[in-house]
Amino acid sequence: MNALATTVTAWVWRHRLACVLSCCAITALAALPASRIGVDNSLEIWFVEDDPRLSAYREHQSVFGNDEVIVIALHDPRGLSADALERIEDVRARLERIDGIAYVTNNPAIQGRIVSEDGMTASLLARLIAASDIDARRDGILAEVDSVLSTLDTPHYTAGIGLLYSALNKLSTSGSAVLLIAADVVMFLLLWCLFGRLLPALVVLAVVSTATIWLMGLYAAMGRDLNMVTMILPTLMLVIGTADCVHIFRSVASVPHDMPRAERVIEGVSRMFWPCLLTTLTAAAGFAALMTSSLQVVRDLGAFAALGLVGAFGAALVGCTWALQWEAVEPKITERDRLTLWALRLARLGTEFPRSTLAGSAVLVILAAVGVSRIVVDTYTIDFLFSDHPVRVQSDFIESHLGPYAPVEFVIASSNGVAREDVLQATQDWQRAAEQSGRVGWSSSLADLITLVPGGSSQRYTELQLSAYRDYNPTMLKSRFDGSNRMKIVFGVPMQSAGELKRSVQALRALAEMPDDVTVEASGYAVLYMSMVDYVLRSQLSSFALAFVTIFGAIALLFRSWRSVAIAVPANVLPVLATLGAMGWLGIRLDIATVTIAAVVLGLVVDDTVHLLFRLQHESLREARIRRILRATVRTTGAAILMTTLVLVLGFSVLGLAQIKSVIWFGLLTGLALTTALLADLILIPALLTLSSRRTRTLRLRLAIHR
Repeated sequence: MNALATTVTAWVWRHRLACVLSCCAITALAALPASRIGVDNSLEIWFVEDDPRLSAYREHQSVFGNDEVIVIALHDPRGLSADALERIEDVRARLERIDGIAYVTNNPAIQGRIVSEDGMTASLLARLIAASDIDARRDGILAEVDSVLSTLDTPHYTAGIGLLYSALNKLSTSGSAVLLIAADVVMFLLLWCLFGRLLPALVVLAVVSTATIWLMGLYAAMGRDLNMVTMILPTLMLVIGTADCVHIFRSVASVPHDMPRAERVIEGVSRMFWPCLLTTLTAAAGFAALMTSSLQVVRDLGAFAALGLVGAFGAALVGCTWALQWEAVEPKITERDRLTLWALRLARLGTEFPRSTLAGSAVLVILAAVGVSRIVVDTYTIDFLFSDHPVRVQSDFIESHLGPYAPVEFVIASSNGVAREDVLQATQDWQRAAEQSGRVGWSSSLADLITLVPGGSSQRYTELQLSAYRDYNPTMLKSRFDGSNRMKIVFGVPMQSAGELKRSVQALRALAEMPDDVTVEASGYAVLYMSMVDYVLRSQLSSFALAFVTIFGAIALLFRSWRSVAIAVPANVLPVLATLGAMGWLGIRLDIATVTIAAVVLGLVVDDTVHLLFRLQHESLREARIRRILRATVRTTGAAILMTTLVLVLGFSVLGLAQIKSVIWFGLLTGLALTTALLADLILIPALLTLSSRRTRTLRLRLAIHR
């Protein structure tokens, strides 16, 4: 198999110009679709197409229309001027003429009036139409709404889930560009410093940028839009793709200089062919495990990240081999390389104090386990924004002045019809009980449109009122009543997490006392939002379990030794536990954005372990004593591991510049995991090997590709 690596590398060397030109052609083809990637953070993108809850949501919209509303408030603490009050009706009419607005009504939060009793606040509620392209049109609709409101010369505030989607879209768009540029700058400066030369740093950035363009071109060609989870893909490719280049460059630089140029490059690159390919495949396996998730965007992240890593390996092999034909591209490596010295010092801690190392690791595991037990599995969409973001500020203002506004919908159904006096009376009683419970700020239903006649049959009168509404405002009536067996009731609740919303829905449902032939079910947006909690937990467990089995199964097959797995598992599970434990201690939720963290971390941290084990088996073929094997291994590989970890940690730390909280947490937690993994590889693995080899003081590892 070593011969195969040499053969492949020699072929790439001989055809390096053709390979590079081919890569350039692919890059040119991918650049056009990559430049057209859109952004979509709407709720529906999280669900797979055949999800029954998504199907039920769409059916609900087809019957009752879109449940997305824009809450509008105009507020003047001195009291709204007479001119502003006169123009409100004109504003209402202009809002209803906007293409995309179904109708505009009084906000039920102020009891059916346009203006609050204190005269300071006017409020309207605009409902969007149900359309397949509403997500693409939302920004334009919101811009037109803002344009109409600005004519009032009165401070105005807007809120609604659509504004949150729009804000996340904008932050994802601008955030991706900022993060990409920042990652480029950080990595370039760090590589320049560590390589001691400018050219190798430039080549690395060129190679990983090429792989990134390939990935984003494929992503766009498959009809995908970026979101607050997949927006990390470009940065992910830049950061991870750098590791292969670093190992290749340092490997070539370590080959004796008295060899001919071609032989030096082929020798150095072929040494890293199998380690880099294997780390690529293990990392790709970690990402691919995310494809078991019930969440579509998590599946997309896993699939495209895995494909991107394979592309990055190919780009590194071709780009580095081509560039290394010039000696000026080689990094400078001195006899007393500082990175090597630091790696040796860390490894010495494990070999000289193995029991203390294990004891310290055990304490860390216990602390992490306690932290894991404290993790809250929940999703709170508006909390992805910082408290000073305009969308969140306006939402808080409306809640404080008008009360809760987030709609929670139920469908009341009966085969005997629902436009009946007993059902309508029970619905009114439910609304009063809910409002008195303090859980809701307002409610709205068909019963609000019907005047019931107490003490006698009023069915004919009810039918006349419904007929009048069909003529006066059929769209508004349809949003509450399907014309026969189903009607909708809406409660205004505070903005809250998915878990809190689930408890609120259960409490509200318990207040409903309907006739025996009537059913009540939660419906609309709330059902999708609440399901996030279940999906997040299932996704975390399934993706991590699959990543664990796949990665360590591959290591067992590769080394044909359970001893290798026994060494690799603690060193790679520890960083995952430390990361999840930190989430628990810091109060970071396991939500739709951080659900990928365990599988992704496992896929990333195993890279250095594979490089270390690969070199360990190579040195064990030439030496039997464990201390000498470890010293030779760290002297050869330790500096590259330190360098790649530094690049990865600082690269992921760039995500701390994001304006979406979940992206920041992902970057910082991944940096913590990589740092922990570095210490585990350079301290814990030597400690484990030292203790396990105390009797014979020898080590034998077999690697399948060398047989």
